[in-house]
Amino acid sequence: MSFRITFAGGQLTVEDHAGQRPAVTISTLDHSLLVEGPDATTQLYGATRGGLDALLQDVGRATATTTDATDVQLRNAVHNLLRQNANRSGKRRAAVDRDVFRLHPTPLVFARPFLYSRYLADDAERFWPCRVALARAEEDLPGRRDVEFEAALVETLAGWRRLYTRAGAKKKAINRSLAEFGETASADALWGLTRTALPQKVPSKLHLEVIGALGVIYPDPAHTLPIIERLLGETPRALGEAVVDIDERRLGLRGLHPVHRLAHLVGLARPEGKVAVATLVKQGLEGWFGLLGLEAPMVKPPIPLPKVRAIRFIDNLGGLIQEGDTMQHCVARYHLFGLSGTSYFFHIDGPGGGATAEVTHEGRVLEVQGPQNRRNTTVPRAVRHLRRWARGLWVNGLDKTQPVAPPGFVAPRGHRVLRTWEDAYAAYAAVCRVRPDDDGALCMWFRRQCQLAQSGHRQALVQSRGLDQQHEVWLVDRYGRRLEHALKAPVPGRLLTDWIEWDRAA
Repeated sequence: MSFRITFAGGQLTVEDHAGQRPAVTISTLDHSLLVEGPDATTQLYGATRGGLDALLQDVGRATATTTDATDVQLRNAVHNLLRQNANRSGKRRAAVDRDVFRLHPTPLVFARPFLYSRYLADDAERFWPCRVALARAEEDLPGRRDVEFEAALVETLAGWRRLYTRAGAKKKAINRSLAEFGETASADALWGLTRTALPQKVPSKLHLEVIGALGVIYPDPAHTLPIIERLLGETPRALGEAVVDIDERRLGLRGLHPVHRLAHLVGLARPEGKVAVATLVKQGLEGWFGLLGLEAPMVKPPIPLPKVRAIRFIDNLGGLIQEGDTMQHCVARYHLFGLSGTSYFFHIDGPGGGATAEVTHEGRVLEVQGPQNRRNTTVPRAVRHLRRWARGLWVNGLDKTQPVAPPGFVAPRGHRVLRTWEDAYAAYAAVCRVRPDDDGALCMWFRRQCQLAQSGHRQALVQSRGLDQQHEVWLVDRYGRRLEHALKAPVPGRLLTDWIEWDRAA
């Protein structure tokens, strides 16, 4: 149901456009929120995140406007109401509520206990870690709607430095770390410190970021303390090199900052004695592989595997790790690509030695390397065979739901129209079971005919409906006349040249 919000006389009025339900008014009372319902009943809510959530639920039920869009609009309107009320009082700290709202909006910055606090408002204006605590403190506390919770929350935040030591961190270590690096550290790293038992001052901002990320990901102080002690013993340069190394590893932690990737890994380590950060990373990788399981299967290609006896598909995580150990290179770094079907990995045997290959799901031979990432005589032979085989993956780079036949095209009796790229690919795979596409001519023919149909040619590919005749694929015109058979189609010279150029570019 659509609704309308109006602001007049220092209060909000919420009503539906049709006027089927009585209006609800929202106003402020001593910097708290007062709601007057349709039956003239009133309810007071605290200017906290929990109080605002309860207000939105009650108003939504009263006006039947409980959608996500109305929730966002009404929440913003209430924030503006409280902001204007704080402006009128002359106590609003504009820089504070701007930073807090950028992190995690809370109406607490407009509540009376905060505006008239003796020290907290001044500290929030001066110290970035205080503003972070102001924005994040309600995340770890049960949400309450009553006004009394405002005062209790502000009283807790008045000693905001104690929040950073609540997990057992030493007071002097926290205070010195915040004094030197707190103003430039990220909000996530600072709030992560509240979940760590920091034993001493961090030697650099990078240490603070890594340890803070560790606290966010692994909030158990007893678990992270031995790891933090090892990290504090590292120089900023060694820690920076570890971050760069993790950034180059493809571990499936996409979207995360390299610092968070490093924290993910070292949090899985079980350090014993004095060990370097490189050892922590190595132990973390072992833990990461352990979580996945060595028997975790690699996604198989959607087409038959190469029939060359010397080319073997690596079908599980343990096999990929063993391949990296045997060949002495870093193929195991890319395990998530294999587990997700983004790439396919192969081992190739040959007279000149072994080789490892990565082929993308779109049919591109991305990399082929011999032992210790060196080239041998097996590498070019493997590239040649795998490029020929990978042509069968041509449809993976396309939108499979995109139509490849003219709309309304009618197939001859006993046949069906291949209407999408997915249909064309399934028919191609059926034909390949009868005649392997070693030279790539067949997939090139399929792709070319589909592209011509997309560009406006009145033609389409049709397939026999018979279960034992799935390989019978014809190109037909708009009258249903058969033009070419997939197994007998000629390969024009220009198309062959185009394909070779594409193959070389790949």
